Amino acid sequence: MNKNDYKILQIPRTASPEEIKKAYRNLAKKYHPDVNPDKKKATEKFKEISEAYEVLMDQSKKSHFDAFGYTSDLFGPGGFQWNSFTRFSDVSDILDESMIKDITSILNTMLDNYDGEKEWIKKIMKLFKL
Repeated sequence: MNKNDYKILQIPRTASPEEIKKAYRNLAKKYHPDVNPDKKKATEKFKEISEAYEVLMDQSKKSHFDAFGYTSDLFGPGGFQWNSFTRFSDVSDILDESMIKDITSILNTMLDNYDGEKEWIKKIMKLFKL
């Protein structure tokens, strides 16, 4: 896979963490699935920019990416999954109040009904301060 996380976020390789965050937030507002319901391409783009952001904001992953490019070593088997994303607090303020209520409701339902590992759900709720 020949992905370029800098290109995905439309930033130069020399971008500071603040510039990376600003680029991500602008793209997240544009492609967030709640802003683009029923648009699969927007959802895919949102996941792609979130993955790029996760790589470039984590010094270890960024160093690996800068040295070797994108490899499956960055996220392990299966590649990027939402439970790999650790930066929800960086975008939680762009979500409006109704979306936060919807997310809270969904996560609470998942906690009540999901039989698997629940720690990642709790982590998301903590990051969102829900």
